[in-house]
Amino acid sequence: MNTTSHHRNTQGGFSIAEVMLAIGVVAFGLVAVLGVLPAGLTVQKDNREETIIRYDAQYWMTVLRAGMQPTDALHQVEWVELQVGDGSSTNVYRAHRPRLGGDGAGPEWANLPPLFRGHLKQTSWPTDVIGWMSIPDDGTGLGSVKKTARVRALNGQLFDRIYGRKVLVATRQEFVSEGDTAFHPLSGGEFAFSYLLETRIAPDPANANLWRITLTFKWPVLDDPTLKDSTKNASDVKTVTTKSFTTLVGAPPNETKARQQLPLNQKLLLDVTLPGEKITIDELSALTGMGMVTVNNTLLAMEQANLVSDIPEPEAERATPGEVRPEDKWRMGRTYDTHGLYTLRPMTGVLPQGGYPPVFGRFQVEQDRFLGFVAPTNSYFSSFYFFTPDYQ
Repeated sequence: MNTTSHHRNTQGGFSIAEVMLAIGVVAFGLVAVLGVLPAGLTVQKDNREETIIRYDAQYWMTVLRAGMQPTDALHQVEWVELQVGDGSSTNVYRAHRPRLGGDGAGPEWANLPPLFRGHLKQTSWPTDVIGWMSIPDDGTGLGSVKKTARVRALNGQLFDRIYGRKVLVATRQEFVSEGDTAFHPLSGGEFAFSYLLETRIAPDPANANLWRITLTFKWPVLDDPTLKDSTKNASDVKTVTTKSFTTLVGAPPNETKARQQLPLNQKLLLDVTLPGEKITIDELSALTGMGMVTVNNTLLAMEQANLVSDIPEPEAERATPGEVRPEDKWRMGRTYDTHGLYTLRPMTGVLPQGGYPPVFGRFQVEQDRFLGFVAPTNSYFSSFYFFTPDYQ
């Protein structure tokens, strides 16, 4: 008997409707994920920037409290601005670190290849920044002082720290708002992360024996018109987020004279001693070759400027200008040896009294040896303040 078998194909598939439904479910999920992704990236970016700010705040607190301690990291500071007010008007002083590289051509070098001594001011830039940012807000005789710096993140990405650095590409005689600027970042560096830092140094309202340091960070810097226009100031820089940090210290910052500001006799006494060293008038006379009367009178003048302090002897009153006790001991202070004394120049007004005329008139030279810069003909800001670590 013949038997015929019929086999049915039992394999099935998705219908068009099922496929379309599945695609719709997946698409709905992808839309939700893609909608959250930008917000997640933004949160990640904000968290990263806030972490950088917190680390930088800790660093700034340390370097300000440490006083006159140079640190290479502060070469990341692009510019410093001081707004000094006397109640009726405000003078704006600013220094851009990149411009200092071309700040210093003098006519006495006309017979030599072009030399730009502004790089010397860049060497003392980190300590200069500390000295400016530590100035008390009020009560110094300067008036009210608002201190602002623009900083490339000290703890940021390596790309930001390197490619965000401004480089000098021309030596401009003026600071003009039109045309190319005298410096710009390396390729891609215009997107590097940076922030504004404002410092407030004032007595603590709750305890007269303490001083309060307040650091206010504003980030990120979106637009900085001060790079092209000297009439703009820190208030014109656009940022998004603001955060403040506060700490207390046990003593106020002290004004520290730059070495160039001292008379020759005072320089000699400081050059042969160490900061904090206790030494007698007799010993100072032997080290410097100056007469004891001259040494005594010089020390009394330095005491008025807080450069030295008399160590009172229990058995004798302190000496007077007409009376010298060779065994009287003095504690020597310190001065600040900087090439940045004339760096902060006025931005208020028009050239040559305002704006940014970067070139100094002359150097001090001796047999073709560079001795230092001569004060510019227009005004400049000449004060430095430093905290003393011994008291903290």
